[in-house]
Order: sequence, then C-alpha cells, then structure tokens
Amino acid sequence: SAYPDLWVSKNGPALALPGEQVVYTIAYGNRGGAAASGVRITDTLPAELSFIDASLPPVTTLPLAWEVGDVPAKGDPFTIVVTATVDSATPPLTTLTNTVSIGAVSPELETLNNTGQAATFIGHRLYLPVIMKAY
Repeated sequence: SAYPDLWVSKNGPALALPGEQVVYTIAYGNRGGAAASGVRITDTLPAELSFIDASLPPVTTLPLAWEVGDVPAKGDPFTIVVTATVDSATPPLTTLTNTVSIGAVSPELETLNNTGQAATFIGHRLYLPVIMKAY
C-alpha cells in the first residue's frame, strides 16, 4: 500500500541588516504515493524577527501555523511567502535560524524531510571616510 511522504524547505536571505524587511519562501509537497490529510505547517520565527505578512494567512502567529488540509500525492510543490522585519536592536554579527516543520494526520514512513531551516546573518553598515588627494 502507498503512504504519503511530506517534505518542506525554507529559503531566505543570507544577509540582512537590523531594521530591514526579509522575505522567506516555504516550499512543501508530497512525494508519496498517497494523499496526506490534515497537513499542518509550523514556522518558528526567531525572537528577533517580527511577522508582517504571509501569502497564505496563518491560523496562529506565535508560532506561525497553517492548516493546509490535504496535499495530493506526487503533485507540484506549493509555496508560502513570509515577510518579517529584523528587530532594530538585533546585535550585528549574529545568525538568525528560522525552522519550519510539516506534519499530517496521515501516517508517514519517512519523516526526515519534514523540517527545514533558513539562516540569515545579521550584518552592520560600516561607513568609511572618503579621502581625496589633490595633485
């Protein structure tokens, strides 16, 4: 008999500055031979990120969670785009790790691909003086 095989991944900016908006893309799907029912996606944003918006409104915002219902077998991937703001007090030279997970009511045999992460390094602006030499 066939089982669902849900998967999820998360992509976002490799670098951001305090106070900037960042955009993450959650991709998910079902590689299995059977549809997955009662699918829920949970995205735990680091404390330094403030949720602004998502292309699919979440049912909760702490953590972000979506009840996506049934996911068909062997279908094309689906996406959710999440926009957040980096807290202006975030210390430079830190890395924010953002974790997403997917689960279903349907039993799965393979769950190693049910989590994904995106890491964003927080940089800082460095202003250097311009030195001009007259000849």
